[in-house]
Amino acid sequence: MSIARAKDFGYVTARVRALKSFLLAQQDLDALLQARDETEALQRLASMPRYAEHLPGITGKPSLERVEEALLASYVELVARVASWTRGRSTQLLDYANRRFGYENLKLVLTALFAKISRDEAARFLLPSTSYSREECLAMMPKGSIEEILPSVEEDLREPLAEAQTSARALGTVLPLEHAVDNFYLSQLWTMARALQSWDRFYASSLIGQEIDVLNMLTVIRAKRLDIPKERLRALLIAVRYRLKDELDSAIEAQTLQEAATTLASGKYGRVVSKLSSKEPEVFEVEMAFKRYLAEENLRVFASFPLHVGLVLAYLNLKLYEISDVRSVIIGKTLGRSSELVRNSLVTYGLIL
Repeated sequence: MSIARAKDFGYVTARVRALKSFLLAQQDLDALLQARDETEALQRLASMPRYAEHLPGITGKPSLERVEEALLASYVELVARVASWTRGRSTQLLDYANRRFGYENLKLVLTALFAKISRDEAARFLLPSTSYSREECLAMMPKGSIEEILPSVEEDLREPLAEAQTSARALGTVLPLEHAVDNFYLSQLWTMARALQSWDRFYASSLIGQEIDVLNMLTVIRAKRLDIPKERLRALLIAVRYRLKDELDSAIEAQTLQEAATTLASGKYGRVVSKLSSKEPEVFEVEMAFKRYLAEENLRVFASFPLHVGLVLAYLNLKLYEISDVRSVIIGKTLGRSSELVRNSLVTYGLIL
């Protein structure tokens, strides 16, 4: 272990491991699930460490939109704070990762313009972000066409979006535009991970690469369920492969969802997909299996060599899964769903004891 690496990451990893100790454990999620309704669930959440400070002023019957905005805003602040503890390319990677919600906002703007959704309606779904902020996106929407907003996006993204708009018009769907944004963001993030050195490169590439692989496999599964032609399917995949090899190409060529799942089960992600390939799986079942797999992979990083940016990235990924789980509980309570049904939709339940 080099002295320089210990100096760069000793403080950071100590702080991140301390933060990890505050992640909601199974007993915490059980407490939320046992609440009578969404109001009691929110009260219980506010009594837990790291949440009370982010839920001020939300009293009485909670608005899901207000709760979600508060939680996601706290996450954006958390990523920025943790990134400030790092140096050099590690900081650049984390800062760029923190643009995730910004690109989701950009996709929302593109969808609103393409589908002629009103500015007020689209504004309800804008997320807190360090890029493509609410104010920036609201300023884009009245322009009326995708061509008019292109000068407001990164220069390297303008041409892919212009090409995607042609495909979107021909196909009558916004999917090519959304894919252009996802492909740009994830390919850039992957390039940054590969530019790191030593253990930073290994663990960051592993976590980001597996996320991209999973996204591509889920795209194939959804496409088979929706009978999307394979030519269109290929155009919707992220242009990065980490562990996926020929099995992805074979799954694209598969005639049925079950055949695609069976083919994917023969590859590097077999232990996840093999549990699903004995029958034609539901898309939600596949999504949950992959999300839990990714959460487990992030958790495993904490049992590895400690001094690298992958540990920071793993914690932030787990925190985002936790926020998603909290949101699922609040929605479940709002809709009056059973605790068992909600529990089955939680990614981190049973992982953190």
